Amino acid sequence: MLAIVITYIIGGLTRGTVLYGLTTVIIQMNNNTALIKYNLTKGVTSLLSVACLLGSIVSTILAPKLIGKIGKTNTLRFVSFLSLVANILIFPAIHWAYLFVFKSIAGFATVLLITVVPLIGVEQLDPKIRGVVGSLTNVTLQGGMFISYIIQYFISSQDRFYPLSVVLPTILSIAMIGMSFIIKERKQEVSETTNTVVVQPNITKINIWQKKYTKSFIVAISLGMSIGATGSSPILQYSTLIFKNSFNSPKSGTIGAIIMSGISFIAALAALPVVRRYKRKTIFTIGLNIILCCYIIMITVMYVKPAKKVSDAIILATTIVFIISYAFSSGSLFFVIMGEVFPPQIKSIFVNMSMAINQLTLLITTFIFPLLKQQENYILYFCWVVLVEVLIIKFVPETHNKLLSQIEFEMIPNNETNIIASSDSTAQFVLEILPSRLERCRIQTAAYIQQ
Repeated sequence: MLAIVITYIIGGLTRGTVLYGLTTVIIQMNNNTALIKYNLTKGVTSLLSVACLLGSIVSTILAPKLIGKIGKTNTLRFVSFLSLVANILIFPAIHWAYLFVFKSIAGFATVLLITVVPLIGVEQLDPKIRGVVGSLTNVTLQGGMFISYIIQYFISSQDRFYPLSVVLPTILSIAMIGMSFIIKERKQEVSETTNTVVVQPNITKINIWQKKYTKSFIVAISLGMSIGATGSSPILQYSTLIFKNSFNSPKSGTIGAIIMSGISFIAALAALPVVRRYKRKTIFTIGLNIILCCYIIMITVMYVKPAKKVSDAIILATTIVFIISYAFSSGSLFFVIMGEVFPPQIKSIFVNMSMAINQLTLLITTFIFPLLKQQENYILYFCWVVLVEVLIIKFVPETHNKLLSQIEFEMIPNNETNIIASSDSTAQFVLEILPSRLERCRIQTAAYIQQ
């Protein structure tokens, strides 16, 4: 179990340092005369900023086939080696297109890391701690960002030091390679009482376009948009630019970024017991409502334009509240609810769909952020959050303290009737499907009673 937890931590840190370490490179390219060859326009800056996310989208598309073909642990080893190679090859300052290619590859590898590790962990962790360990993904992502900005503070004014921003993800990739040879995936699930193998449904034979899966489609879309719609990723990624004039220091932007990323990391840690204790949907909607209020305040300040010191103070305070609200809502609950809400027979399909939509929305918001004025970005995010909140309130069921079978019934009403009807015969249902379902309910009930 300890090996699984360590792997969760290393995977999240690797993704966080790869994604947010790129900000250091962009700042260096803009400020460093030694790197003038990059000739960064706004368009090139936007393209470099979404390099990791482009690779991530490709990764979410290929992940199911890759994992199905070579297995989870072999996939983990492959992407760990790929992440290591990509981070090493980023070191030479050749051209922005060269950086773009290898940042995309690093993004491809690291998003697969945070996808495959939970798949291995779910098989081996005690049900009582799965939720908390799953939330470590968000905590370590924020931790990786925080560390990246601290590194940036010390090297941002130094010529030719930008490769140092990829030293840490390189070290973490080496550590992940080591962990990939320690942890083992469970080949098959064995019933504790009957000593028989419980065969999981073959997802390749399931037609996801059936009407009964409509709600799962809507939930996958709404959850997938819940992180990107808030605008949290570009706000954190470009915080060095947002706060470049907020403090009386030549490193004002980096100081603001460290404050924001540190608060985000602490809030993500504080959210762990809250997410476990209180209703997930309630926390989600409260957090989104606070985010909407923050956007109203920031948009108003930017259009009214009070005195600079007053404006900077309001923007800083509001952004802090925004970051905390995000950590308690979308930031933590996206990974938790996504792992709980989808029925087991279609879980892998819709989890990957949510991840793909998540990466696509992050790409869109991150790409357009430098191209629009801040207030225009915030208006866009405000409208998007309103849409996401309506979808979550309407379609996403409450999953806190519920058995997976109860959640499955809410997602697909009369599901057992559908299974019987789709079986070749009632005898097949009684002899093959019903025993495994009863055993699964027994295990879930026992885990629920222990909690």
